[in-house]
Amino acid sequence: MEKMELKKSVFKALKLVILSSLLLAMGVYLIASGESGKQAIGWVNAVLFGFTLLAGLSQVFDRRVQLSADRNGLYERMSLTEPIDWSAIESIVYKKAGTIFSSQHFAEVTLRTSSDESLASKIKVRPFSKPQDGRQPLKINLLLTPLEGKPREIVEKLNQLRDNHDK
Repeated sequence: MEKMELKKSVFKALKLVILSSLLLAMGVYLIASGESGKQAIGWVNAVLFGFTLLAGLSQVFDRRVQLSADRNGLYERMSLTEPIDWSAIESIVYKKAGTIFSSQHFAEVTLRTSSDESLASKIKVRPFSKPQDGRQPLKINLLLTPLEGKPREIVEKLNQLRDNHDK
């Protein structure tokens, strides 16, 4: 059986680093202008995009596997504590959210309601998220935006792996 392992895209992280650096430089320029109103905006800009630059640099050097799928099932480092077996997955659907300027791509994984109740313990609890209703199937949104490859193709590949397991 095939195996799929995806890491964060270095290219997308470098785009974030370059854009953050330019905006950070703009903030430093505003601070250096000497006008108090511009300096305040410059400080806010410098702090915000300074942290964004650090986040981008950490993504450039983070080479851990973020999403893996093999004969054992599906594992995503940010959402799951351990792999979920293919037999517990009902569907995987591509979702997109956002605007023209910034969009996020997701794989919505719906788990079978008849599967083992221990599946809920495999999903990481996120702060400020609503608890899932026990009567509805469990759904997990896997963020695909920062990963290598095209999001739609990733979802197609995941569905192929799931279908191959069901045969």
